[in-house]
Amino acid sequence: MRIVLVGATGLVGSKLLPLIRNHDLLVLTRRPTGTGVAERIAAAVEWPRLLSGTSIDAAVSTLGATWKMAGSWAEFERVDRTAVVEFARAARDGGASQLVSVSSVGADPDSNNRYLALTGRTEADLAGSALLVWICSGPDCSAANGEAIAPSSNDLGSQSAR
Repeated sequence: MRIVLVGATGLVGSKLLPLIRNHDLLVLTRRPTGTGVAERIAAAVEWPRLLSGTSIDAAVSTLGATWKMAGSWAEFERVDRTAVVEFARAARDGGASQLVSVSSVGADPDSNNRYLALTGRTEADLAGSALLVWICSGPDCSAANGEAIAPSSNDLGSQSAR
């Protein structure tokens, strides 16, 4: 299975990369990971072009900006929404049938909280991408249709007590 990962040098991606590095893995990154995996290094706006002609089975996005890194809402949206959605489209065009994307607990396009509204709009965009989309947020993971794919830590605790 060919997996493409973006966000491999960030908080979540750097923890995920060692767990999936033995798969047929391609990392799209702005800077080298130093892990010896296959990488294509370029600015995020170039990633869709870098995937052109690449056969992909699954895509994983752990992209996410911090306010300190972004510095403005426009830049935040460029990373947390535009780059994620453009990557998903390019992965779909490369044959990917599934996307795993890291989001935020409470993401809701109608939220009064600007960050939660942005992540909610990103999730809505991904849900309309013709991919089977898995959204991971906090301790819970769910499909874009809301179906749980991993129990929350609370559920795990109650299951182990039985």
